[in-house]
Amino acid sequence: IILRADKGNPYRGAALTLFIAQLLVNLSWSAIFFGMHELLIALWWLIMLVVLVLATALVASKLRPMAGLLLLPYLLWLAFAGFLNYQLFRLNPDAGILVPQSEIKELGLGGIAAQIRL
Repeated sequence: IILRADKGNPYRGAALTLFIAQLLVNLSWSAIFFGMHELLIALWWLIMLVVLVLATALVASKLRPMAGLLLLPYLLWLAFAGFLNYQLFRLNPDAGILVPQSEIKELGLGGIAAQIRL
């Protein structure tokens, strides 16, 4: 819907940029949560994702109201995922130290893990 919006619309570029940003944050959340088992960092990353999706929905609704409304189920899913992420963190506060560094390196996440733990 965003791509089909009028190219002269001033909100089109912002909507595309926000959509791509939230997509990249979403993809990297999986590496943080499942790959590195950094549950607290993943929770904060998910909060950032919710903010980006909200911004995307608001800007996209300026293009077409339906574009913003179609992101509402995704926001509900993110809220549920955030609840699950929080509960897993609460029940497993030491999950990040349970993954050996050798496994993190095998997944190709060594650089990310080193940067996050600084």
